[in-house]
Amino acid sequence: MSHQKQLIFRSKVDVWLMLVLLATVVACTFGALQLAISQYSYTSVAIGLCIFLFGAVFPLWLFARTHYRIDENHHKLLIHSGPFHWHIPLDSISSIEATRNPIAGPALSLDRVIIEYGDNQFVVVSPREKGKFIKMIEQYLKPQESA
Repeated sequence: MSHQKQLIFRSKVDVWLMLVLLATVVACTFGALQLAISQYSYTSVAIGLCIFLFGAVFPLWLFARTHYRIDENHHKLLIHSGPFHWHIPLDSISSIEATRNPIAGPALSLDRVIIEYGDNQFVVVSPREKGKFIKMIEQYLKPQESA
């Protein structure tokens, strides 16, 4: 039986972003309830449900399910952010470095890491343990750099 080793890094979360997400969830929940209650019809309930799902549930899903996993058995970096997933072979990563680039990505903080991989592709992530995360990824890159 093979030993499975996976290292999971939760996303760091900036306080300002958490407050914006919370305000969005509260506002959308309140708006959806107001719409459904004040104009009770199938249409208003359906619209209210859509507002609630996209404005409240979706942000909470992103907040609760953003993490990064280094799968040593399959030599992949697995990135999860709500319904979005990236599967990056570790040997395809060409560089990794700290950044504060605000570009969109599966990161809940501006204290980020940019990972370049494949054919000019990149993704930004924000692991809570940024230094450890970078060292772990660099550990897998070293054999490719010296070959």
